Amino acid sequence: MTTHPFRQRVIGAFALVTLATAFVSCEDAEEAVTQLTTTTQASSPTQFTSPSLAPPIAATTTATASPTDPIPDTWLTYLDPVLGFSLRYPPDLVLKDLTGPSPQGGLRERDLQFRAPRTQPRGFTVSVIESFPEGISLEDWAWEYAGCPRESIHLSTLDNVLAVRCTREVYEDYREPAMVSEYGGRMFLISGTGLSEAEFDLVFSSFKFG
Repeated sequence: MTTHPFRQRVIGAFALVTLATAFVSCEDAEEAVTQLTTTTQASSPTQFTSPSLAPPIAATTTATASPTDPIPDTWLTYLDPVLGFSLRYPPDLVLKDLTGPSPQGGLRERDLQFRAPRTQPRGFTVSVIESFPEGISLEDWAWEYAGCPRESIHLSTLDNVLAVRCTREVYEDYREPAMVSEYGGRMFLISGTGLSEAEFDLVFSSFKFG
């Protein structure tokens, strides 16, 4: 089967992000962390108002949780300043914005890495793709573009929006859990390695589209 050029660009983009997560050095991770200045309010995330592809904007991480929140109080909150989505993540992970100029025609709006800087690969990435191909199901997209074998794909929800949870085959003998969902004409892919299943569940359950 001939591989569509769009699929090649998407898979290539995801592979680059995955390799960056696995092999970036401690110094690179620490130097690339942007000084975070925007005050985050986890209960009222900023609404998305523009699909601008401007250079990465500084965001805020804060430790917040309600008494009934199952997420540990020490976990941080990320609020995306461009698209308005938010999530919680373990405090040992460091945010690095990998968003860069998209190829001609546009592929990525956001590429964010959350990684522990002084351990074996541990963390996850959030990739937001600009468009959702017409006439393709969410399951087919996960298989065609995210590299999820069909037998690993299961229906789920992300912030009460239809999603699929699967295991990505990034390259031979390297697999990682993932969640794929479509919202507002954009594809959201969350995937990573080194976190426990319980930690991934908390990241997924904390995700809000904004």
